[in-house]
Amino acid sequence: MAILFVVSLAMVIIGQREVGYVNLGIQVVGLIGILAVIHMYNKRFK
Repeated sequence: MAILFVVSLAMVIIGQREVGYVNLGIQVVGLIGILAVIHMYNKRFK
């Protein structure tokens, strides 16, 4: 789970460096990954 978080965070940071639809897509995928990690964490400790 920590690896997925780090990879997703890196995708958001890398996607933010330049402007364009591809980089926006990278950011969105990274955001979905971060939200998935938060969802898994909350589901486990509910």
